[in-house]
Amino acid sequence: MQDKDWPLVTVFTLVYNTGKYVVQALESVRANKYLSIQHIIIDDCSTDGASVQIVEQWIRENKYDCEFIKHEKNQGICKSLNEILALTKGKYMLGVSDDLLSNTRITDHIKMFEASDENTAIVFSDISIIDRGNKVVQDSYFVEVGKDFGPIPTGNVYYELLKKNFISAVGVTMRSSSIREVGGFDDSLYFEDWDLWLRLSKKYLFKRIDEIGGYYRKHDQSVWENNSIKIQESSALLLLKHLSDKKSKAITINSIFHFSENIYKHDSRQASKLFLKIFQVTYSFKALIFFIAGYCRVPYSYLVRN
Repeated sequence: MQDKDWPLVTVFTLVYNTGKYVVQALESVRANKYLSIQHIIIDDCSTDGASVQIVEQWIRENKYDCEFIKHEKNQGICKSLNEILALTKGKYMLGVSDDLLSNTRITDHIKMFEASDENTAIVFSDISIIDRGNKVVQDSYFVEVGKDFGPIPTGNVYYELLKKNFISAVGVTMRSSSIREVGGFDDSLYFEDWDLWLRLSKKYLFKRIDEIGGYYRKHDQSVWENNSIKIQESSALLLLKHLSDKKSKAITINSIFHFSENIYKHDSRQASKLFLKIFQVTYSFKALIFFIAGYCRVPYSYLVRN
């Protein structure tokens, strides 16, 4: 493609108490040297007293062209992403927060998109896992997932995605119009990616790139490290949305109960509400028993024993 032919790409960065990492993420966007970027940065009401100042200083020192939005109240991931979607002008969009992009990630994904038809909604790459000091602690997410899952699929991936989310948001570029077509991000959920992948994969194709496209940072401030119960509840709820036929029910019901029972071990009343929703969708006798037991605060060990 000639310089003038590169489509606009919207990059979004969500910040929440991650100032010490976000500068590296922003630098990884600049290192791509992609020719046409709209960059939207949102600080979701950080409480560390430093993140906003760090981002503002970096923007000022680098004379960086972007839109920096500072929330006065924490909105959460999904509501913030819908705000970004409303502002997105790019044909494609991707996110990086406290993680890193590989140096050719944007160009590689856009080349794949532009060589595909409009029925392609997602291009996704393998990723590596890094620690707080940027040391790689896991070379390939695809290899790790593949140990239990098998080869990572491409093309029509809906039913495979119901089994496991094998796509990391750090390695994804999305077609903006496709996201709008499926209704954006579900802000009733705690996290966004698996549900969006499922809704998109019902209608569109996904294209896999085996090279490393990003680096997911694992650290003690990560949402995934600190909110296990919320993540498991959101996982169960989003899978309930996708029980549309016998095949989807057969694939997902065990996972739904697995997530829900893990919640029960920590908070039986919270799990009881979830099991009621499961019963209302599946009419499962097991879900009804867990709903009643959770409401009555019956210990999980007693239910398993009996």
